[in-house]
Amino acid sequence: MSQEIRKTHRVFMAWEYTQEEKWLNRMSKSGWQLIKGGCFSQKFVKDDAHQYCIRLDYKKMPAGKEADRYIETFEEQGWERLNSTFNNWHYFRKQIREGEPESAYEIYTDMESVQEMMNRWKGLAYGCSAALLILSIVYIYLYAVSGFMFYWICIGVFFIMLIWLLANTRKMNADRHME
Repeated sequence: MSQEIRKTHRVFMAWEYTQEEKWLNRMSKSGWQLIKGGCFSQKFVKDDAHQYCIRLDYKKMPAGKEADRYIETFEEQGWERLNSTFNNWHYFRKQIREGEPESAYEIYTDMESVQEMMNRWKGLAYGCSAALLILSIVYIYLYAVSGFMFYWICIGVFFIMLIWLLANTRKMNADRHME
């Protein structure tokens, strides 16, 4: 008997990872179990017999024994690692068992761990912001040298992206404090 598989292409921004988790958990509740998460697509298998809690972690995967220890830490708490993406998001799932407290389905149980994860993401966001700022400066120079108007369009796009990225980093912080 072959299993029914569904591939979706729902995209979430990095700071929307809690919304992505909620969506993945709703999919599980409706019988679609995540078997592979990703930045641009997800893969599900139809299985009404189980329901899982899905959690995401953002962390650069350590090398060697540290990577094994990272995964073992989750496994010791009953989490199964589904996969990791090229941009350091790791997908974990845990089968929901009746009577288990809600706290059993949290991968971070203390504010220090949550803040550490948020700081990792903010570091990436600020690095991208710095790159956009440097690109803007380079394009201002190119415009000054050539007078080619296309560079102004690029500069405008870079600044819009920079403002958008910084605003959403701030939104991520505000959303986290509201939870």
